[in-house]
Amino acid sequence: MKILVALGGNALLEPNQEPTFEIQYKNAVKTMSKILEGLSPDDQIIITHGNGTQVGITLLRYLAAEDIKPYPLYAAVSETQGFIGHVLALAISNVTRGEQQAVPVITHVLVDRDDPAFKNPQKPIGPVYTFDEMVEMLDKYGDWKFVNTSKGWRRVVPSPEPIDILEKNVIKRLFESGVITIACGGGGIPVVREGSRFRGVDAVIDKDKASSLLARILKVDRFVILTGEDYVYLNYGEPDMTPIKEITVDELRNLLSEYDFEEGSIKPKIEAVVEFVEYSGGEAIITSLNRAKEALKGRVGTIVTR
Repeated sequence: MKILVALGGNALLEPNQEPTFEIQYKNAVKTMSKILEGLSPDDQIIITHGNGTQVGITLLRYLAAEDIKPYPLYAAVSETQGFIGHVLALAISNVTRGEQQAVPVITHVLVDRDDPAFKNPQKPIGPVYTFDEMVEMLDKYGDWKFVNTSKGWRRVVPSPEPIDILEKNVIKRLFESGVITIACGGGGIPVVREGSRFRGVDAVIDKDKASSLLARILKVDRFVILTGEDYVYLNYGEPDMTPIKEITVDELRNLLSEYDFEEGSIKPKIEAVVEFVEYSGGEAIITSLNRAKEALKGRVGTIVTR
């Protein structure tokens, strides 16, 4: 079976853990152990991952180097792709005692330069600022946009829709040859087309939507999103909270219009699996990292079918 696994932030860092390299590597080993245990001998697997915490740390490093102009946001995405790809690939090699190797692919994802998200940035990134700190950042970087959150001021950037993956043919050859492939880290490095050339843009592509696109390109049989909860829930956090276990894609699309699923959290995951199942006819699962072994076999989680 061909399987794409999309890892959430808890694959490398649990809540309130210090983001040291050592802790992230130890968590990667645990994560990869769970995933590899869930595979059958004839399964082919490709892995995607988020980078929220890691890209935030990278941006802080940029800002701390006061005498050096910060790199663009898309450069931070590329840095974190390399770092996380290294950690996951090393973990896979060591968990299998060298019997399996993984290949991280630094991945560029094409977006539309006219995507409405560029005129209405809403994706928070980086640290929380006080009002005075926010004004100081505006003085330094006049094109930054900010939003006032419950914790303070956050920089916001566009989150455009992914429309193509530049390295798709290379990724496909690796995947189909049986190599464990790591791709589309952090949603991919966003680029726009300018004639016959491409240019990086400061934006953040949703990791799960990029993963859904890759899953469709590769025609995988099962698309698994691993997150912090065992199921998608109706009325999450309320006394009548109800898990969604098995559901058709049409039923799930209807629920999207009926319920206020959390933006920037579970809603993009639901949209991603709906897109995948509608386009490919395959099976999609949303569940927790702790249930990875069972999920890879199609036994647990919110299971979405045609």
